[in-house]
Amino acid sequence: MAGPNLPDFGDSIINIGSDLQQKVDYGGATPTNPVYIGYARQKAKTSDEDWIIYKCIYDGDNLIWRQRLIGSWDERESLDWQI
Repeated sequence: MAGPNLPDFGDSIINIGSDLQQKVDYGGATPTNPVYIGYARQKAKTSDEDWIIYKCIYDGDNLIWRQRLIGSWDERESLDWQI
């Protein structure tokens, strides 16, 4: 992860130059601190259960915690997050 100051890609699918796609969700908050970042194979649907999803917690602009789970991008908020 490049840090909390990522470019504003909104909630779009981004080709990251590999066989993976990336999705970023800022959670309606600041456009510089993503709450969820997900990676999956290029042709994966957001409902597929094999997304690698990170949930990020911030103190202001400082990333203080990040957890990774596998699941559906569509269900990212209801995964079994321990943070």
